Amino acid sequence: PSGKLVQIEYALAAVEAGARSVGIKASNGVVIATEKVPKSILVDEHSVHRVEEVSKHIGMVYS
Repeated sequence: PSGKLVQIEYALAAVEAGARSVGIKASNGVVIATEKVPKSILVDEHSVHRVEEVSKHIGMVYS
């Protein structure tokens, strides 16, 4: 055994490959932003959504 935790290395590589996101909570609302980098020139960037409303009080960002 080399002492490496391969699962942690895979998780860190997945984080590096994902888009950066930020959320800011204010007294009167929330702002959520994320990068929108197309993976291919064949992808219509207007059809790719990375911010979704789960319910009236819950939103999420994914890459």
